[in-house]
Formats: sequence, C-alpha cells, structure tokens
Amino acid sequence: MAAGLRLTIDGLDIIDNNRPAIFIFNHQSGIDPIILCRLLRKDIVGVAKIELKLHPVIGPLLSFGDTLFVDRDNKQSKVDVLDDANLVLSHTLSLAMSPEGTRSKRSELGQFRSGAFRLARRSNRPIVPIIILNSAKVLPPRSLNMKPGNVRIKVLPPIYPKDWADKHPNEMAATMH
Repeated sequence: MAAGLRLTIDGLDIIDNNRPAIFIFNHQSGIDPIILCRLLRKDIVGVAKIELKLHPVIGPLLSFGDTLFVDRDNKQSKVDVLDDANLVLSHTLSLAMSPEGTRSKRSELGQFRSGAFRLARRSNRPIVPIIILNSAKVLPPRSLNMKPGNVRIKVLPPIYPKDWADKHPNEMAATMH
C-alpha cells in the first residue's frame, strides 16, 4: 500500500466466506476507511456521519461509493439509515460501519451503539468484527502526515443473529464491546 503502509491480516478468508454481512470495525484513524476498501474490495456500502458529506474532497468520494450518511443527532435520520441499510443488505451487498459511531479519541474503544446489532437482527445477516491495530500510529487523528508502519488486522468469525436471539441489541453491543 501507499506511503510505506504494510498490512498484516489474520482471517482474510472470513470476509469472502460470509457475505453479505455487516462488517464492524474499530475506528482509530482517517486511514481506516482506505484500509477497509483494501480489505473488503467489492459489493460494500459504508455508513458515515453526515458532516463528511459536506467535506469538499471526502464528501464526493463517499457519495460516489453510495455511502449512507447519518445525522447522529437526528432520530429520524437514524431510522431512515437503518431502513436504507436493510435494503442494501437485501440486495446481496454488505455494509461497513463503526459501532462506536465515531473515531476513537484514544487507543481504547468507545461505547458501542446498537445500530449494527439492530440491523443484523432485522436483516438476518451476520456481523463480522474487524479489529484494526496501530492505524493511529500511521495516521494520527487530526493529522495529514502519514508515517510508514505496519497495521495489523484481525477478522473475527461471524456472529449470527440467531446466536443472540435472547439478547436485546443494546445488550449485544455491550457484550461485543
């Protein structure tokens, strides 16, 4: 990859063997979406905050990729995005989203929101967790200076809605965290 970025990937076969799916990932750096594009490659739609749609460079790129934009402060927007995401998943496309709902400010995970888990139950699609390690060292938050480095990625086995049918999506989000 560009700028001396090296990826070490564990579980790459899980991605193609479990589509369509909801791929969830921890979000530490602005480079994470590019890493996900490299990993997931095809038949994928992302979910992003509405503020990115207005960015002069990133906005058009995300729009070109049919990204679903959500206004995190608007309950109806969240409902509409879940409806749109369910439609995406019904057409054999996968979805990528951060259950934290935003980029982490520190190295530890933020609280998981329940949207991905509600969507998994509604669409009956598996959740495939992707752990991205060290991306914030390659491209620190609020920086445009990429540093060479190795980013390690762990793709975990899928989690099917039937395996947690007795749990509320909020509870599953907390358990997954």
